[in-house]
Amino acid sequence: FFMKKKLIAVLVLALVVSTVSVFAFGIGIQGGWDKNLPKSGNVAITFKVDKSPLVFAASFNPPAGALGLTGDYWISNANIAGPLNYYFGVGFGAAIFLGDSVSVNGAVRAPIGLNAFFADGLIEPYVQAVPQLILPIPSFALDFDISVNAGIRFWF
Repeated sequence: FFMKKKLIAVLVLALVVSTVSVFAFGIGIQGGWDKNLPKSGNVAITFKVDKSPLVFAASFNPPAGALGLTGDYWISNANIAGPLNYYFGVGFGAAIFLGDSVSVNGAVRAPIGLNAFFADGLIEPYVQAVPQLILPIPSFALDFDISVNAGIRFWF
């Protein structure tokens, strides 16, 4: 009975170790500027798995009192030359503003950017522009916005 438990534990451990080594995980920080909030900036933590075209970010804009989440799907992330790549995609975003009156925004996004990999793929700096169509709630008055971000991800 104990041999079976040990064998199962060893097999599970081997599966976990081999699965983790198959995927690299990138986590980083970015800062940016937003057309609709020109006197303030935002800070975000970004997450990406190397085998997936999905990129996620959780952001905070202290002067605006805003918390946001984005999820982008990179349609292409192709090489330009050497370590330099370009990417573009589509995505969605949501933000909540906790000022004098609480409001919520939803957005359809189109990220366009440049990224590069250095130190054997450990460091990924990037810059991006993100045009987005925003739907503020409760006003429902569509708005166009663009944000510009620069950041760095570290891969593990």
